[in-house]
Amino acid sequence: MAHTWWRHDTHRARDWMRKAVDVVIASSDSETKSERQQRMKVTRAIFPIIAQKDKALSARLMQLFTVDLDRFDASERAANAQALSEAASTLLDTNTQQAFELGKASLRTGQSYQLTSLLWGLRARNSQMADSLFIEALQIAQVAYDRELLSSLVMAAFPHSTHPNFKGTVPSDQLRVRLLNAIADGLLRYSTSAEARVPACQLASLAVPLMEQFYSLLPLRAGLVRNALAECQPQLSPTSRQRASDLQKSIQPKTIEDYLELVEKAPNLQARIDYWMRAVFLAKDQQKNARAIDILDGMSIEARETLGDTWAQARWDFALIAALDHLKRSDLYAMEQVISATPANLRPMVQVLVAEKLVETNRSRALELMREARTGLDKVELLEKADTYILLTQLYSTVMPQDALSLFSEAITAINRADRNASMEAGDSSDPPEELWQPIALPAVLLDVDEIGLRAALASVELPTRRIGLRLGLLESSVQRIEPVTNKSKSQATSQKAKTDGKN
Repeated sequence: MAHTWWRHDTHRARDWMRKAVDVVIASSDSETKSERQQRMKVTRAIFPIIAQKDKALSARLMQLFTVDLDRFDASERAANAQALSEAASTLLDTNTQQAFELGKASLRTGQSYQLTSLLWGLRARNSQMADSLFIEALQIAQVAYDRELLSSLVMAAFPHSTHPNFKGTVPSDQLRVRLLNAIADGLLRYSTSAEARVPACQLASLAVPLMEQFYSLLPLRAGLVRNALAECQPQLSPTSRQRASDLQKSIQPKTIEDYLELVEKAPNLQARIDYWMRAVFLAKDQQKNARAIDILDGMSIEARETLGDTWAQARWDFALIAALDHLKRSDLYAMEQVISATPANLRPMVQVLVAEKLVETNRSRALELMREARTGLDKVELLEKADTYILLTQLYSTVMPQDALSLFSEAITAINRADRNASMEAGDSSDPPEELWQPIALPAVLLDVDEIGLRAALASVELPTRRIGLRLGLLESSVQRIEPVTNKSKSQATSQKAKTDGKN
């Protein structure tokens, strides 16, 4: 509520923020572990919003994350660290210093998968702060040679190993050498005792793709690292073992064709999947979207089933990129070919997102795609089905508002079914995922079409947090239609009223 009203009425919004902070800070000696966990879950949900808007309230909440860390288990500390790093990322453009401070607090609290992107963003704005955060993270990682933390630092220091077209800046060679030395130290410690070999070899999968960097930046230790990788092969996952084996044989695939040739020679399914996916992402980096689609379609049924949602997500993602690229070039025939070739259970999402781009330039074709997507959604089970319905509702509210509410009713049916399935799989419908607290965009024009019908439709949403999310999304779009009232205009209005009252 505070986030929604901030632009329109800062004073009212700040009051709501204070109330929220007072609620989550309040605790008692009789509070159970479950109650504390729920309170902290809400704290994590509201912290990124408050950090952007009120530093004093943000500082009060930070104490819940950073004081008495022993109260939390590893998963809770990781969730707290993630909330801190998310807040830091939102502040990069507006308050880099505060973003840096939150980043440090996140490091000291627990593991966060957002560390890499935070380091990238910080380096683009202040390289000294980025270096400082990198060094602090490395020092923490070296205490127990934390693989996950070292992996985040590898991504930050050597982004081109996985993102060949990375455009940002990277740390100095001096810092990258420090990171390579830390990985080498952790990998080579097994030589001091046999018991240390298993945990030491956990770092082998990090070292394998960095061997060229070892030879370039740390040549005196490169041979030792290479030998260690050979001895660690039995401890590696099938994928990492294959990569280490390739390294020993001096097989260094560089082209899409190189990877596809290795697919044919791979000893097992996991290795084949690894080569296939590396070929796909190389095609993506080279902006060869049609080639990426061909590779995905050429995977065996067994590989697709093993990848599951990962394959489906990649398939419709590349289809969308390719279709929009053809649209940008005004090649509508090629665009239609890409859409038609997309598997039926993935096609509706592509159709809706392409229609969104076509609305302004080719409304008739956009309407056709919208209708086709609506029909397709009714027939298939799709992971993103509910989200696709919401996006389609937004489109209909723009192009055919009179039909938007009936489509929204279809969306609610899909949402309720998806939420019931998720609750059955989770085994606990009373503990929904945190993301359901976020507003779900809903166009305010639905209020103009049929307010009573819309209220009835919202009331039929079964999961309470989902219903709240939709109502907040509707509120947000409604408030956006109101002209913001600034403090200056409020002051002017108050002054004018005072003058008028004086005259009266």
